Amino acid sequence: MTNGGTNYILQGYITQIGKGFIELNAKRIRCLVLAALALCAVTAGCQSPGAGGDSKLSGSAEDVLNLVLDGIDASLPEDQKMPMSFSQPVTADDSQYTIGLSPDDFDKYVSEAVSSMATIGTHAHQIILIKAKSVQDAAEVKKLITSDGGYDPKKWVCVYPKKGVAVDSGSYVLLIAGEAAVADAGVGVFKNEAGSAGDVITFWEFTG
Repeated sequence: MTNGGTNYILQGYITQIGKGFIELNAKRIRCLVLAALALCAVTAGCQSPGAGGDSKLSGSAEDVLNLVLDGIDASLPEDQKMPMSFSQPVTADDSQYTIGLSPDDFDKYVSEAVSSMATIGTHAHQIILIKAKSVQDAAEVKKLITSDGGYDPKKWVCVYPKKGVAVDSGSYVLLIAGEAAVADAGVGVFKNEAGSAGDVITFWEFTG
């Protein structure tokens, strides 16, 4: 066999070996990707930092609510201030009416919750702070209270809030129903204090 024939055969072998090497590496890469995806599914669905563990918020539900209320009050001009309000804890007995969460879901997901509501019923104004049992529970609570059958923005007599929003950070969920300026300011304060937060859901807007 000539040198040319030998070289041709060797080149053929090298080509086949190269193809095999590339196919092997491709299989290994696919396996690594699948393993990473499986790991994400196990570790709470690969949540983004905004939805979970990087929150700077701490303390009780009342602590965080007061932080938000103080921030709203400081950021709004006098003609956009919140109406006179009172705060009270939320229990499973009144959770469906107050925050749009069934008693069973309240017991399952919520550690504690507190509501600040306008003293006079002709003001459609409520700010709720929920402390869930975990980051994942907070995301579930936000989904439930902003879905059909969740929080009812029409529960006031003859008046409606202009805007309803909800946002979560860590194990905390904030819901605001009231004037648009109050809702926007409250979300801004919450996100600023938290450092990171999940998506803001606007579940109600009234322009009438």
